[in-house]
Amino acid sequence: KAKKSSGEGSSSAPNKSVQYETNGAPKQGTVNFGYPNTFKSHYTVGKELGKGQFGVVHQCQRKQDGEEAKVLAVKMIDKSKFDSRQAVEDVRREVLIMKQLRNMENVVEIQDAFEDKKYVYIVMELCEGGELFDRIIKKGKYTEKDAAVLVRQMLKVIAECHLQGIIHR
Repeated sequence: KAKKSSGEGSSSAPNKSVQYETNGAPKQGTVNFGYPNTFKSHYTVGKELGKGQFGVVHQCQRKQDGEEAKVLAVKMIDKSKFDSRQAVEDVRREVLIMKQLRNMENVVEIQDAFEDKKYVYIVMELCEGGELFDRIIKKGKYTEKDAAVLVRQMLKVIAECHLQGIIHR
């Protein structure tokens, strides 16, 4: 997870358009990030790629590009699963950080963010290489040179994040 440090440009104030229950959970139907409500008119959703605590990742394609459309990924985050102010803030922060890290080498690139009453849609490039851990297990043994390349790539991204006030945890 990446976290914006509490420096300049940080915005940790809760989304003012969200109404909360006394237990801190957002009231159903009140979470609004201000993203466009046009995902379904611009994209078609394809096969499921994976699931997480708050949502599902699917392949997707821009409708306007027709059959030549590049395959992308969309993270569909179910708003009904937000159980705290922190969950709402985490999604808002994720989109902000992904936009801030746009065009950085070795970081998945966000295309756009959308929402409707039920979901937040984060459209991003499709990374088909699989999980790093799975690749390491499959390869079995890495040479020191191969391991150095991977570690160098990760450290360069973390260093750039830190330069931009983003802490990766």
